[in-house]
Amino acid sequence: MNMPLRKSRELLTIDPDQLAPIDRQRIEAISRRSQALLAAAAQDRPARRWYVIEVESGADNKVAERLMFGGVEVWVPVTFTKAKRRSGMKSAAPAIAHLVVPGYVFAKVEATYEAWSALTATTGASGIIASVAGRPLAVADDRVDLFKAYIADDKDAAATILKLVREGDLGMIRDGAMKGLEGRAVAVDDDRGVAILEIILFGRLTPVKADIANISKL
Repeated sequence: MNMPLRKSRELLTIDPDQLAPIDRQRIEAISRRSQALLAAAAQDRPARRWYVIEVESGADNKVAERLMFGGVEVWVPVTFTKAKRRSGMKSAAPAIAHLVVPGYVFAKVEATYEAWSALTATTGASGIIASVAGRPLAVADDRVDLFKAYIADDKDAAATILKLVREGDLGMIRDGAMKGLEGRAVAVDDDRGVAILEIILFGRLTPVKADIANISKL
């Protein structure tokens, strides 16, 4: 999965548990209509989908905070780096969060014009990623989960989402000279994109190398 990381900038982390006591004056006024729309968009319904909001430069954290304050589920892709420990410091330096895709915030709402209006009406938001026809594009939950696994460099999570064979799994070769042969994966090399399957060939177990993408997990 090739997702080049854009140049990141520091992001203040958001703790949902700390939103309630925040002084409301610190959050810019939102019209009553916008508040009502956000409240409707935030309702936990099965039809909710992820959408990607474009935000003004430097407004990622504020937009996410405003949406969360309105009850909308949001996700801001970030990575963390360890700050250098200064001489004389007794405790470890805190981790610094960096935006992976500056200028974009993920929000999960029901696919309604009212919900999209609420998102775009949020101060700092400039639009929603849409199709050529102008309809906002939904991002499937598993794709968001995959993106999260990619950012966390969690190869096992990514493989599970993509239903790729892992060590110990049963798999079948989908194409090529050994199409249809089944076996158990005894080794998986994510970096090279290959796996070793032990299959019964000529009456005995034989190790066969195949591309991970060419193996169906059984």
